Amino acid sequence: MTTVEFDNETAALLAEMAEQEHIEPEQLVKDLIKRHSETLTAPENDFFAYAGIWQGRNIDQETIRTDAWRQGQP
Repeated sequence: MTTVEFDNETAALLAEMAEQEHIEPEQLVKDLIKRHSETLTAPENDFFAYAGIWQGRNIDQETIRTDAWRQGQP
């Protein structure tokens, strides 16, 4: 077990947030730490995860420009 001390302003903010969530401040801190830990270990927005959307299509810079300009016209 670890004890954490907060200044009065932070303690009041924690209490207010916990009240809004209808949980104890200790549980709110646990939840926040867990969520933060999950974001640290999650793969970042993996750019290459979307690479397959163009597979099998003849897409080049000129095609993209043509489509973009056509969509911008009324």
